[in-house]
Amino acid sequence: MSEESEIIQRGTQAKEFLDNPLTKDTLTTIEEAIIDQWKVQVSPDAREELWYTLKGLERFKSILEQTVESGDAQVMFKEKFK
Repeated sequence: MSEESEIIQRGTQAKEFLDNPLTKDTLTTIEEAIIDQWKVQVSPDAREELWYTLKGLERFKSILEQTVESGDAQVMFKEKFK
């Protein structure tokens, strides 16, 4: 498989994963749980840990979204220069 094809395939897989209703529900549930715990936590250390956890979740989603964008860009590039 060429590098171009691999980028497109990874982008497609990331999009399918992000668009899956179970994935969406799970990520939303995790995010809401972290925020709910953060709101009631009185310990500054625990709040900070929850904040970092939330940032990690956001980074996870961001990496997947970047993978989708890379795949989409590769498809557009490939179609433009056929």
